[in-house]
Amino acid sequence: MANEFGVPHITPVHGQWLTIPTKLAGSQSARQINGLFKPHGKNVLAKANGNGGLDVYFVLVKQITIPKRPFLTSTFTNKFESSWFELAEVNISKIGVGEMTAHECMADIGRHMARDVQARIAIMHSPHNAPATVARKGKDNPLMDTGALYRSISWTEDLYD
Repeated sequence: MANEFGVPHITPVHGQWLTIPTKLAGSQSARQINGLFKPHGKNVLAKANGNGGLDVYFVLVKQITIPKRPFLTSTFTNKFESSWFELAEVNISKIGVGEMTAHECMADIGRHMARDVQARIAIMHSPHNAPATVARKGKDNPLMDTGALYRSISWTEDLYD
């Protein structure tokens, strides 16, 4: 829901900084990486790289905002009165002539809805990711990082038998 509705003004719960990972950090947290330190006057956590320089693992910020990316709402708005409603009409007609059961009708509509939401996630590119996020992910598809959100979209049929 954070992506759907956005979250303004996320601030640290413990400590004074949020740690924004760079590509070097990978999936590790700051606590998992030994030897990190905050260089004087810099809002980063870094490690000496052995060549006299520093490798930055995290950027430190006081707050961030997750912008709205309404993939559910926009899919519902765009599909409900057109393709989903039309599909329901066709399927209900099939139920009426014995070509489909009510359970099959609901399953068909559920599959279409899930696919449409996934398609919206795959094409959503606005608002863009922050530059630091693009650098870490290597792409600017705001809702596609690991694919977990995309894969989590499914449907279920509540049975009231």
